[in-house]
Amino acid sequence: MNCSNQYIEDTKQYQNMEWWMDGVGNIIICSVGIICNLLSIPVLLSRRLTNVFYRTLAALALFDTVFLMCDLLESIRRNHYPKMNVCANPPPYQTLHLYLFPIFLRPLQSIMMVASIYATIVVALGRYLAVAKPISTMVRSGKGNWKTVMMYLMPVLVFSVLFKLPIFWEFYSEWCDVQCLNDKPVDKPRCESIHPSTVSSQDSWEDISDNGKFI
Repeated sequence: MNCSNQYIEDTKQYQNMEWWMDGVGNIIICSVGIICNLLSIPVLLSRRLTNVFYRTLAALALFDTVFLMCDLLESIRRNHYPKMNVCANPPPYQTLHLYLFPIFLRPLQSIMMVASIYATIVVALGRYLAVAKPISTMVRSGKGNWKTVMMYLMPVLVFSVLFKLPIFWEFYSEWCDVQCLNDKPVDKPRCESIHPSTVSSQDSWEDISDNGKFI
């Protein structure tokens, strides 16, 4: 009995720690990163900084900003949304977020993560060439035209999309109709999806039949 109580106490403590780290700490870090990147992008694109290096850094900051925005939304979804109840209509923003998560937000976050990694490699390669071949690098990147920048970044974007292409089929949204009585489901949900479900309707029903909430 004592072991069971200790397990419950440890679980609650872990969940509380997870909420503070993911639901508060991660949101603060993402917000600071987004603000700093949005402040740095106009500086890197200013007229005083016109070479390819600074414009590549601006693109890298843009990739990081998109990734942080997706991560911020995911932390909010995991920790601050109300629990889903099949017999109650969720807020429109929550429905929209849950619909966009598998088909857009999660793939976009993963693609931006890979693009950010390889854009950093492109920046490091540019710094190496600037040291190893300073004259040719200065002539090639001194004007800082966007054609040269895109020549560096387009392969990164194409590779990132192709590398993360399978993630578009990892999750999907499924719309279900449930008959309810006194805020409790009284019938098995009828779901419609163009993808084959990995969970049977009976298993899904058992998850929600006790209290009408998703587990």
